[in-house]
Amino acid sequence: MATEETDPSAWRDPVLGPARKLDLPGGSILCHDVGSGPVIVFLHGLLVNANLWRKLVALLKDDFRCVVPDLPIGSHLLPLPDDAGNGPHSVAELAADLIEQLDLEDVTIVGNDSGGA
Repeated sequence: MATEETDPSAWRDPVLGPARKLDLPGGSILCHDVGSGPVIVFLHGLLVNANLWRKLVALLKDDFRCVVPDLPIGSHLLPLPDDAGNGPHSVAELAADLIEQLDLEDVTIVGNDSGGA
C-alpha cells in the first residue's frame, strides 16, 4: 500500500481520522471513522475520495460520528480484486457491507454525485 512519503495521492486530511482497512465481501476499502454521536456515512462520487468531505467532517465531528470510506470509483488507494464489480450496484453493496461490518444503526447517508446514487 502506498504511503504519504512515497505517493502524494495517498494523502488524506488528518481531520478524517486514521484510515482503517475493511475487508468486505466485494473487496477491501479504506475507511475513516471520527467523532461520536449519531452516525453519518459520507459517500463520495466518481474520481474523488474521502477528502471531499474533510471540511464538513471538521464541522460535524464534535457532534456526530462521521464514517468516510474511500470508495473504489476513481481515487482510491486499494485495488479491488480483478473479478470485483465497481458499478453503481457493486458500490452500493460495499456501502451496505461497510455499515453491517461496523455494526452501525440509525445511519444517515450523505452522498455526492454518483456516491448518492
